[in-house]
Amino acid sequence: MQADILVVGGGIGGLTAALALIGQALARYQAERAPHAARVQRTVRTWGDIWHVDGVGALLRDELFRRASTCPPPG
Repeated sequence: MQADILVVGGGIGGLTAALALIGQALARYQAERAPHAARVQRTVRTWGDIWHVDGVGALLRDELFRRASTCPPPG
């Protein structure tokens, strides 16, 4: 959701309206930010698990990355 708002006037009414809108905007931002931050943390954790693997897992990871870098993209 996106909305453009213009508060006209710097009196008590205009300032009260602006403060109320700021509160609504921050609440909306928090509601969208938390799920996005959680998704970023999950992705980073997964890549950390992939990157810091040893043994056969490291060989498989390296081969997968090698193939991905030499194959042309689909389409």
